[in-house]
Amino acid sequence: MIYAVIDTNVLVSALWTKNDHAATFRVVKLLQEGRFKALYN
Repeated sequence: MIYAVIDTNVLVSALWTKNDHAATFRVVKLLQEGRFKALYN
C-alpha cells in the first residue's frame, strides 16, 4: 500500500477545478479509487 500526505489546499483545489486533467483532480480521483491511502493529522 502506498501512503501519502495530502495538503488541504490540494483537496480544495480539486473541488473547485473544472479541468478533469488537473493534477489536483487526478490526486483526489486516485484517492477515491483506493490507489493509495491518505495520511492526515
